[in-house]
Amino acid sequence: MPIRIRCPHCGSQTNISDELVGATALCGNCLQPIVITSEPIHFEPASIATGSTKQVHDSNTHAGDFLPDLVIRDEPLRQSRRPRIMTCLVMSVLVFAMLACLLPMIDSHPYPPAAARKQHCSNNLRQIALALHNYNDFYGELPPPYVADENGKPMHSWRVLILPFLEHRGLYQKYNFDEPWNGPNNIQLALERPYVDSYTCPSADRTGSAGWTNYMFVVGENAMFENGKATRFAEVTDGLSNTIMVVEVANSSTHWMEPRDLDFAMMGLVINGTSNGDCISSEHSSGAHVALGDGSVRILKNELHPKAVRKLIDRRDGEVVYEIDDW
Repeated sequence: MPIRIRCPHCGSQTNISDELVGATALCGNCLQPIVITSEPIHFEPASIATGSTKQVHDSNTHAGDFLPDLVIRDEPLRQSRRPRIMTCLVMSVLVFAMLACLLPMIDSHPYPPAAARKQHCSNNLRQIALALHNYNDFYGELPPPYVADENGKPMHSWRVLILPFLEHRGLYQKYNFDEPWNGPNNIQLALERPYVDSYTCPSADRTGSAGWTNYMFVVGENAMFENGKATRFAEVTDGLSNTIMVVEVANSSTHWMEPRDLDFAMMGLVINGTSNGDCISSEHSSGAHVALGDGSVRILKNELHPKAVRKLIDRRDGEVVYEIDDW
């Protein structure tokens, strides 16, 4: 037969079997020990209204067992969840703090923005060198530095000629070879495509530079390219791996469609010298990129002696820069 008991500590009430009279149990609300007696109590709706109750009618329960589920109330359940919520909040704050500390490390290693741009620039030159080799395979010779009209005036740049080999066939087909590079149709094309990523170093400042290229030939007597002539690889007697084919130039003031390059006889031979735009130069602090005749890309250090630079440009002087430290 069930009897009604009340916790003397918190006043919580519940029904329990009279077989447990005389036993000691724990109050489910305040967890204080209760001695179960048969003394009747008055029913107090107000006490029950503050929370839900659970009746215990288990005939297999014996005297002396603790009854942690005598009274189960909503309020204590909500309170029991609070430590877990606080723990989750604290852990979240710690995780965000750790991420904030790690972000600068992620940004600086292993490829910080400057290093990534430098690598991209190197890849541009590698793709240009590959396009030149593919052009040579197709036509049996390298492209001339420019295509001239009947009067010898430069009309079209080698950078336009190799567009199909750089996966820019659509741009090549829009170009009009019946007019100069800056004719009405081609100027419109220049406005539509002021930049070709393959011809622009990602470190270059494009503000106000109007489609300037950062990659040029060195043109002149005994260089890999001579004015108005198409070179064959067999003519590079110093060896393709010892002769410069394409160079990086900062602030070239030359549109990528313009048939103009570095003049071997007039250019400065100091890497990143004061004559930016007329020497091998870059936006990279340590030196400037060059693509060799074999398609490899190297960095020429700022400290490289001008005589070594001249040797690297000359394709048949019989003088080779062997020492890797000289580059």
